[in-house]
Amino acid sequence: MRRIRKFLSLPIRQKWLFLEALVELLRSSVLLNILSFKRIMQLYPPPVVPAYSEASGLPEEIKTAIRTACHMIPWKSRCLVRALAARAMLSRRGISSKLSLGVLLDDRKKISAHAWLTTGNLEVVDKNGTWKELSSF
Repeated sequence: MRRIRKFLSLPIRQKWLFLEALVELLRSSVLLNILSFKRIMQLYPPPVVPAYSEASGLPEEIKTAIRTACHMIPWKSRCLVRALAARAMLSRRGISSKLSLGVLLDDRKKISAHAWLTTGNLEVVDKNGTWKELSSF
């Protein structure tokens, strides 16, 4: 009940961003389960425009909407799903982004993979560590 009251108290712009984030997280999750990565990247092309104006604050709002929506969905949202959802939201607004894929070798020699998304100097989906970037789109 507290979550509903908190949602209702948000400004209308934040409500729409949150709802859009929920839809994009669902869409990205489904597409990752049924399509090849090559095909998915064709569906999520970066716009060929400059990065956002830092004064707008919109990418930060999208970052918050994605992070909040991830806590509300009944399935685990992995980094690639979050990065694709955020990329779709940014792209829809003509904001360019860079989706990076990387790996990390831990102390036990186990390899982990991670995806993060940046626009300008902002990490919309956080890198969280010293990942070795293998590819970016």
